[in-house]
Amino acid sequence: MSSTHQDMVTMAVQDPPPPYDSTKEDEPNSPQPDATSPPATAPHADNPALAVAKGLGAVVAVPLVVAGVGVVAVGATIWGAAKILEGVGRGLAAGPQVVAEAAAAKWYAGTPPKNVGEEPTRK
Repeated sequence: MSSTHQDMVTMAVQDPPPPYDSTKEDEPNSPQPDATSPPATAPHADNPALAVAKGLGAVVAVPLVVAGVGVVAVGATIWGAAKILEGVGRGLAAGPQVVAEAAAAKWYAGTPPKNVGEEPTRK
């Protein structure tokens, strides 16, 4: 028998290791988690009410955010339509405004506009 074969037979005959005892403290040589590593369990593992609150928050928050986006979209549409109407109004008023400003400039220059029905004056 070779030594390798004998080592394998010896290992097979030995007793299996004892089961893990979770109440026993870890061995001092085992690696310890550093302070920056996350906890082994989720924060809500001990408190199911926190998990329920998170779920309800997600269920309620998503429709509120979607509704908020809808309100902003409607407001932007109304604002844009108002700006279009403002531009159209300014365009429609541009012609009469030019005529009124020309008449006012002529009036202030000393030549009043002629009234209807009045005889023209000759110099």
